[in-house]
Amino acid sequence: MIMGARIENITRAAVALAAILGVPLLTVLASLAWSRRERTELPLWRNALGAASMTTTATSWLMVFLLILLKLAGWSTRFYTPNWDAAIFYTAAAGTCLALTLKGPARLRALAAGALMVALFYAISVP
Repeated sequence: MIMGARIENITRAAVALAAILGVPLLTVLASLAWSRRERTELPLWRNALGAASMTTTATSWLMVFLLILLKLAGWSTRFYTPNWDAAIFYTAAAGTCLALTLKGPARLRALAAGALMVALFYAISVP
């Protein structure tokens, strides 16, 4: 039984590390692909929702990243309540859904960033 818990902890740490590094990278790559190619081809409403997708994904990543930094620095995280979990999860889910308004490589990268963000949420918060 101890071995199973250890494997779970290693898996959670690997997913968290991959997501911490992958989400901002994929978001930047999606933003570059969108601004260089797809932005001129899409209607205004799809551009606005696509930009909102990348912004909400980056915002949810920033909330988690700052929380991790505060914990590592030894600062108090008493302000963190279950309401934060809901805010982080729904922000990441909204960013992932809004990525569908993009097209081409920007869509794939934004969807991957959103999926990694949801995986990060589960890796660090779901027992």
